[in-house]
Amino acid sequence: MSLNHLKTWPINQKIIASIAILIFSILVFGGIAGLFIQEEINVLENSSIGSRVTQLAQDHLDKKVNDVNFFKEIQQLIQDTDASILNKAFYVQIGYNLVVFMGLSLVFIKLFQVNELRSLTFKNRSVLLFLVAFVLAMNVPQIGNDATYINELIGLDALQEFFLGIDDLDDKKSLISQYILLLPNADRGWIITVIGLALIPAVGEELMFRGYLMNLFSQKSNYHNGIAISALIFAFVHFNFSNFFYYFVLGVVMGYVYYWGKNLFFPILIHFLNNALVVFGYLYSISNDVTDELNYSYTIMPYITLGLSLLIFYLNFKRNKHIIQ
Repeated sequence: MSLNHLKTWPINQKIIASIAILIFSILVFGGIAGLFIQEEINVLENSSIGSRVTQLAQDHLDKKVNDVNFFKEIQQLIQDTDASILNKAFYVQIGYNLVVFMGLSLVFIKLFQVNELRSLTFKNRSVLLFLVAFVLAMNVPQIGNDATYINELIGLDALQEFFLGIDDLDDKKSLISQYILLLPNADRGWIITVIGLALIPAVGEELMFRGYLMNLFSQKSNYHNGIAISALIFAFVHFNFSNFFYYFVLGVVMGYVYYWGKNLFFPILIHFLNNALVVFGYLYSISNDVTDELNYSYTIMPYITLGLSLLIFYLNFKRNKHIIQ
């Protein structure tokens, strides 16, 4: 039976079907993955290092440990963890991203987009814009740090306990446990870790949220609304309300980078580097010659860089609009 008739559905039906299937898939596959990961977290927290996880979580909440010592403590916990439980959660997480975001986005594009994969845009291959995207990505940690502060200021972090029933200490313990399970260990080096935690999620999520959903909502209204709505969904489905505003801002930035840059590789690069910086920050922290805190003190430079980067993308878009449309 041909499914080509789905391409002729009204845009509203495509939106409703896409969101319903995405939410269903996240709940089902996310629930299954969550059970496996939570089982490993429970084993971890009930093991001999469980009390150390709790103490580190409390110390980090109380700001008794800086970023460097925090990651060094996690490295020690990784070394002291039973090797048999270290990798299951990592590969379950990879499977979840491959199925729900990468796989499902390609299915949506095949079913609902008239031009199928050609609906994705890879037209602009400007070396300058790749360099600008790289520089922009290097400034994301500072912007993310400030966005997290604003998130707390407006009370969005309180939604974490309201929706998920998780208080700050439990949230921090879960985060530390996930670091232990997902960050590099003796059996799984940093290259595999970067591929699993940074590259695969970046490709899958950008295919879904910018490549498919942003384009879909833009067809319904305009690209500004498409960017904003897809960014809201992007922030929501992370189910991390402590960083909700950060995910939303990141989604908006990558949306404009994609629309003005006319190449999905640009937001994929930014997303990948943003994820990879967590792993590289960890590796930097545990190196023997590092003793200073990772300092994200406030400076306006990342915002100047962000503004100039987006301006370059916009000017490139206006200049080459007739070529890359």
